[in-house]
Amino acid sequence: MYKAVCFGEVLFDCFPNIKKIGGAPLNVALRLHSLGFDTDVISCVGQDKDAQNIKTFLKQEGLTTNHIQTNAQHPTGTVAVSLDHNGNASYEIVQPVAWDFIDLTPNNAALVEIADLFVFGSLVARQNPSKQTLTSLIQKSPFSVFDINLRPPHFDWATLKEFIQLSHFIKCNEEELAYLLEHLKHTETTLENQLRALLKSTHCEGICVTLGADGAALLWKGQFYKQAGFPTNVVDTVGAGDSFLATLLHGLLSNHNPQSSLQKACAMGALVASKSGANPTISPNELLKFIDDQ
Repeated sequence: MYKAVCFGEVLFDCFPNIKKIGGAPLNVALRLHSLGFDTDVISCVGQDKDAQNIKTFLKQEGLTTNHIQTNAQHPTGTVAVSLDHNGNASYEIVQPVAWDFIDLTPNNAALVEIADLFVFGSLVARQNPSKQTLTSLIQKSPFSVFDINLRPPHFDWATLKEFIQLSHFIKCNEEELAYLLEHLKHTETTLENQLRALLKSTHCEGICVTLGADGAALLWKGQFYKQAGFPTNVVDTVGAGDSFLATLLHGLLSNHNPQSSLQKACAMGALVASKSGANPTISPNELLKFIDDQ
């Protein structure tokens, strides 16, 4: 069984009429766990009711809370989520909160060293000590995945560049790809050449870009793959990219065919977007039927 560790924010997404547990690293962890990976989450919560609810939820989902730290001075994270008429989400992210204060410990360092996969995003690097902890942990990881996941104004180019150079794999969307190309001064015109140029200017082994309704593209082990999107009735897009990433990584690490892995990832993202919340239950049979029905 493969071992995955996801690092960063655990929080409550506060929709206009309901609160749901989320945070990109937690969303990725839940989907990886559902796909059969042994998965841990490294994060921090406050000493409040939200913290207890998150820990109870993790245990119910079969995840350990051994690496969820507690910070008495700051509350558990919350995000105000608003949806436009197409179901696309925008976020107002509270700062500072408990997950800004994740400490480096001998236990979480040892955990990352033995993991097959270490997943993190840019949001948790918005301030120290979490940024310092992340920098240390990436360097201990045999295979680190940077889900760029830009949330203005919670990032800066110097930090992004540092983590890009430390990572083994990058995932971004179209807007984030354009940001990277501009700051790295790449002027290639085709998507494949853009990804090849990015990979050449980093130490990464692979890169994936999601293209919204148009699917996704992947550069992996020197080969370029492209997958069309799956039509779906969007309820909300919260967590769709996280489930996409988890499904793709599951396929690539399990040595499944990269094109098939990309197809399943796109299908998973579309299915999640067709349901409410970041972590709907989707069985392997439901995923395969969704692909077959297209």
